[in-house]
Amino acid sequence: MSPAAGPAPPVRAAAPAAAPPPLELRGLELALGGFRLGPLSLSLAAGEYLVLLGPSGCGKTTLLRAVAGIHPSAPGQLRLGGSDAGRLPPQLRRVGYVSQGADLFPHLSAGGNIAYGLGWQGLPREEVRRRVRRLATMLEIEELLSRAPATLSGGEAKRVALARSLATEPRLLLLDEPLSMLDHNARRRLLELLRRLHAELGTATVHVTHDREEAWALGGRCAVMRAGRIEADGAVGELFRRPASRFTAEFLGGENLFPARFEERAGRPVAVFALGEFELAAAPPLPDGWVLVRPETILTAAGPECPASFAARVLSVSDRGIYREVRLEAAGGVRLVWHAVAAGGPPPSPGAEVRLRLGEPPHAMMEDRSGG
Repeated sequence: MSPAAGPAPPVRAAAPAAAPPPLELRGLELALGGFRLGPLSLSLAAGEYLVLLGPSGCGKTTLLRAVAGIHPSAPGQLRLGGSDAGRLPPQLRRVGYVSQGADLFPHLSAGGNIAYGLGWQGLPREEVRRRVRRLATMLEIEELLSRAPATLSGGEAKRVALARSLATEPRLLLLDEPLSMLDHNARRRLLELLRRLHAELGTATVHVTHDREEAWALGGRCAVMRAGRIEADGAVGELFRRPASRFTAEFLGGENLFPARFEERAGRPVAVFALGEFELAAAPPLPDGWVLVRPETILTAAGPECPASFAARVLSVSDRGIYREVRLEAAGGVRLVWHAVAAGGPPPSPGAEVRLRLGEPPHAMMEDRSGG
């Protein structure tokens, strides 16, 4: 080698290829009677937990059943682990599916239900027993293994169904309203189990619900469905605090939604709506839309001289523990809700006049994409 050439560069090992996502939907469509699902595009990363929210009839369960292979889907692509799975039968998809009703086999014990899918894999009996015992311990159902499904409570049946789906070590877990039809304490226990299981196993999961509190409790990523399509997709806190559309804001429980006109004053964007003129954090792309004033961002104002403040009359006060929900009526009969922090002193009484301001700019939204 010529001295001028210098030493040969070190040989670098090729970086390992990233694992394909457990779930990819590319323009997926499905027609069932008069209902049309899609086109839908969605990707779920390894170990990700997605909460799929939406009103009844929007297609959440239909989507899960299409991914599980119960409903055939076309056109578009449904990829599982990087491979096209649109024509695969359910048993070859490596997808665990827990339905709303648990759907345990009545002729098998709880332990027999958990072991059922393992029989198709040809595993040795000792491995089957090991997996059943491990999951029974994780889900706190060891004492239920010999019981018949008919003797189980709703929460117990859901945990057995969850263990049955996890026993085959699926690459993707689909949960269709797993906390429905349970009392408050059973819901709380199962919710904590779901969080712990995901932390320990890391199975990519799609969790369907219409309950906003479940999305908050599970955290992470959230997608909102509407009429067979994905309306919004992102971090759960971001969707709740800064929804992209009026539908998303309303469905996620947003109070204080007002139609608004967006203008520029002295080089700064402002929203003009029922409560007055308020500066925005950024200029919206269109001149008209909606604003969301979150109840917890409303604060008391020092007086009429306080800029961007407004007057309102107290209609009712409800104690919610760490805050008080105060319902108000502003000028022109405009109704709104204020979450007054309990530590801030005694709340105003019904009938009292109060002066309020916004602790942060209102959140500007465009009209719904559907035009509704």
